[in-house]
Amino acid sequence: MNETAAGSGTDDLAPALAACLADGGYADPRVSGLRRLTGGSTHDTWAFDLEHGAAGQRQGAPLILRRNLAMESLDMPPAAEFALLSWLHDAGLPVARPLLCDPQGGALGNPFVIAERIIGTDLRKALARGGAGRERSEIGRELAALQGAIHALDTADCPQHIFEAFDVAREVHRWTALLLAGAEVAHPVLRAAIAWLAANIPEVERPCIVHGDFKANNILWSEAGRPVILDWELAHIGDPVEDLAWTMLWTTRDDIVCGLLTPEDYLAAYEQSTATRVDRKRLFFWQLYALVKLCGILRSGSGTARDGRDLGPSHALLSRGSAHLEAAMADYLVAIAGGIAA
Repeated sequence: MNETAAGSGTDDLAPALAACLADGGYADPRVSGLRRLTGGSTHDTWAFDLEHGAAGQRQGAPLILRRNLAMESLDMPPAAEFALLSWLHDAGLPVARPLLCDPQGGALGNPFVIAERIIGTDLRKALARGGAGRERSEIGRELAALQGAIHALDTADCPQHIFEAFDVAREVHRWTALLLAGAEVAHPVLRAAIAWLAANIPEVERPCIVHGDFKANNILWSEAGRPVILDWELAHIGDPVEDLAWTMLWTTRDDIVCGLLTPEDYLAAYEQSTATRVDRKRLFFWQLYALVKLCGILRSGSGTARDGRDLGPSHALLSRGSAHLEAAMADYLVAIAGGIAA
């Protein structure tokens, strides 16, 4: 994340944060370097340094505070996020270790999670600045294997209470109903894509944990030159091919697919690391679904003038991406009409 100058409220937040850490078992905690990081409209994120312990045995640690300012449909509640990250960290996945959680948020005004802070930058920025210190194809293969490692986790002992039971039809309905509701009439191409998805729900033999947003700007490239997976808000029990399709949706020169490996090379790397075969017909379904889902996210996240919300320029422009997504959906529908997806 990018850092911004410490804003108003820092003087009040630092002592409250120290009090929370003391209640959490940290002896004589002292908070320094508190600074707000750029983030979303529903949460704020702060970096800070902690020093704690008895005299002569003081320890230091770089930490992150993430507070939920509001709860949207895409957000994972802090208690669920804490449980998931704890389980993933214990399972050996490269994630930031969570340390404290307050699902009520009384001490800091909002629900929050405190986790270790790993020094680095997101992979997309590292690539845009000239590389991450290694061959791009090597990084791509490592990320394909890492995504496969997520899908290989045994769901039997995961904190499943934070997830809904797996149901493809329900997930399709969740995102398509969002697009069909409201005063704005969905574009005919979008309606055709939604109808095809509803009529072609695939069978999934092995539901697993999926990240839900596995892409370059959600991968922190640490100073040690290793990837750390961030932003698990969309994680759920799902189809591993769904996760691949979402990753393959992002194709700039600094994304995983088309930036590190070609789509087929990424699939081949995933197949090699997992000793599985990606069903191309199922992949087609999830690729069309990814376009529809992203359209739903853009519409719900951007709003319209009728919403009555005071939207910033970046949010106001988000919905303009729908036209591009609908053009891509049209290509898939043409392929369906030509029998390519049969």
